[in-house]
Amino acid sequence: MKITKIEPIVADLPLVRPFKMSGVEISVSENVFARIETDNGLVGWGEASSSPAMTGETVESMVAAIRFLAPYLIGRDPSNFIENLNEMDWLLYGNASAKTVLEIALYDLAGKAQQKSMGEL
Repeated sequence: MKITKIEPIVADLPLVRPFKMSGVEISVSENVFARIETDNGLVGWGEASSSPAMTGETVESMVAAIRFLAPYLIGRDPSNFIENLNEMDWLLYGNASAKTVLEIALYDLAGKAQQKSMGEL
């Protein structure tokens, strides 16, 4: 199984219950998803919220990081977790949330291929 396509997707999701943090009320979560396809037709999904105040990452920076990393992951086996994470870390410093979006999607793909939950992997 090899990765053939990676697509970042942005979605603002309304919160059921807004919360206050540092005097600001948050009522919408700005999320970035990654949809990763493989040559055998499987699709994996990953997601993380942007949080410029906590991680320094915005929706725009996360999408840019995913687009930057995508060509280096194409053709790779999604189940080679350590190798894939090392490649992302070598290519791009920081950007933990953007890398997490991709990592979750890779685990999702590997789990689907092996018919195991992410926890079992």
